[in-house]
Amino acid sequence: MPSDDNSKPQGAKPSRVPFLMRTQAMGSSGWEAYTIGFTLVGCIIAGAGAGYLLDSHFKTSYWLPILFLVGVVGGFREMLLVLKRVQQQEDKKRRDKAASTPMAPTPSSEDETELPPTRKRIFEVPPPPFETSTDKVEVPKAERNEESVDDILKRLLADADSDLKKGTDGEANSK
Repeated sequence: MPSDDNSKPQGAKPSRVPFLMRTQAMGSSGWEAYTIGFTLVGCIIAGAGAGYLLDSHFKTSYWLPILFLVGVVGGFREMLLVLKRVQQQEDKKRRDKAASTPMAPTPSSEDETELPPTRKRIFEVPPPPFETSTDKVEVPKAERNEESVDDILKRLLADADSDLKKGTDGEANSK
């Protein structure tokens, strides 16, 4: 025989709470959201039924489609209104919950004792590798081994011309 503790057996059925009590537990917004489908279908059926009765009474054929469309529009309008109302209620609940939740205190800028102490740097930044003094000694151009841009271009063009001449002479000799 199983023990009489409060644990449910694995094959237990869900609780038999009445349907109305479960939907009311959702709150008014839950109940309204649950009935949206019924409202939409009800408006369409009411419009189509009224159109059918008018058509059969007056022996016409245009009231049914007109009132059917009116029922569709009315059903969607009511659905949107209910959804808007549910969304507003949920937003209000969320705002109330956020307002009741205590927030962490913000540090005041006046109290400097709360600031962390400055720490010693782990790595020191080395000085720049170049000389920063303004009194530079001018080295003559011949000793610097620097070429101007024009000199470099002339040398490169001359090398390219000599390579071209070697290439055309080598091709002529091979033929």
